[in-house]
Amino acid sequence: MALLRSWNQDWFEGWRGGRPRTFAEVGKSMRAGRSWNLAWGDWLDEFAYRKDARCLATEPPTWFSVGRRAMMAGTAEFFARLYELSKPTWVDKAEYFLEEMEYMAYLISEPDDPEFTVWTPASEAAVYRMQAKSPKEMLRRNVIFEARSLTVL
Repeated sequence: MALLRSWNQDWFEGWRGGRPRTFAEVGKSMRAGRSWNLAWGDWLDEFAYRKDARCLATEPPTWFSVGRRAMMAGTAEFFARLYELSKPTWVDKAEYFLEEMEYMAYLISEPDDPEFTVWTPASEAAVYRMQAKSPKEMLRRNVIFEARSLTVL
């Protein structure tokens, strides 16, 4: 019982610079100097540990790219289905759906970063294989993002 009380108390203390628990905290982590790769990876680790609907409840920051916000909405919906959590209502807002199919990579930095690199699929066949590996929650948003990029080893 003490562990449960500690878990809930820790949740309500707010973000203190550790692993982000919500998408809003991913933004706070990045504002504090963490890269997207580290902040997103830390959020995935924290979600894998908690598997708590509260991790999915807050919308991503509005300053994130439209593609990244769509990917995060797909992630929230995918994990809600996978772990039988309540689906956040915000994921159905029109702003979380892209007009055209977009490939999203896990290890990607911001375009103004001097080390910005994106390895796009080498062929149409590669795109189809990636689509086949993308959760339906991503594809309905026109996002190609392989499910294995959501796993934590």
